[in-house]
Amino acid sequence: MRRVSVQKFLILTGLMVIIIAGCGQAGNEIMPPFVKSRIEVTVSDYFAQLRSDNLRYLQSIDDASETSGGFDISEQNGSGDSIEGRKNVLKAFLLSLAIPGAGQYYNGSIIKAALFGSVEIAGWYARIHYEGLGDDRTDIFENWADTYWLEESYRTYLDNHWNSTEDSFTHDLPDTKTQQYYEMIGKYDQFVYGWDDVDPDLANSTKYSYLIATSAHRMQYEQMKKDAEIMYDRSRAAIIVIMVNHVLSAAEAAWSAKRHNDKLESLAQRLSFEAQMVRVDENRVPMVTVSYKF
Repeated sequence: MRRVSVQKFLILTGLMVIIIAGCGQAGNEIMPPFVKSRIEVTVSDYFAQLRSDNLRYLQSIDDASETSGGFDISEQNGSGDSIEGRKNVLKAFLLSLAIPGAGQYYNGSIIKAALFGSVEIAGWYARIHYEGLGDDRTDIFENWADTYWLEESYRTYLDNHWNSTEDSFTHDLPDTKTQQYYEMIGKYDQFVYGWDDVDPDLANSTKYSYLIATSAHRMQYEQMKKDAEIMYDRSRAAIIVIMVNHVLSAAEAAWSAKRHNDKLESLAQRLSFEAQMVRVDENRVPMVTVSYKF
């Protein structure tokens, strides 16, 4: 025969005592709510019995202070005005307005924070990169102009045909090499005879020869200026991207924070908790009921 260990014997004995005690309570007026009876009941019947038992028990108590038990739980509802986990919409907006992605991180969205933050970093990289390229190309075309556009040749042309005056022209050459200086010598035809590769004989053929004179150095110079301007345009476009990213990030952060709060409020309205004392075998025990409205 197989021997039964002392531990198993004690467990079996305990189970038998519990079963016998449960059967002995079958004739009581109030059935223990956590012991299954021989009658199958529905969930609604079960909770109806709980409410009935609790009501009858409370009616039988004349003085609540005389009751025993270590719990003092009053009826409460979890759908109060104070809701934990709410987000400050204005704070989320201002955070992302200052640093794109910061508001998203505050809202708990790491992916959105990384997305807006990456756009910000890329925008500033493009801004600095293309601004630097524009400066480099500006240095190139200005050095080109200093080498191939000769102010002495232009003044000689004026002396020979215009009595050393620019009154008959629409533009006056600046005295210093400013940005306007470099803009004018390539843009306007009146300065064409300052370029060193223009045929001098054309300048002597007619008073308005500058209108038909050509210069390969001038054409290349204009292309260099155009390349530099393209880089500056890209740098300005990067600034626009950065500004738009700030606004979009701030708007999205505020919207997500409000949406988060709306969900919490909806959940608080649908989900409720009810804590109360119920009677089980002449004893009061705490019970929490959780309900959710679909």
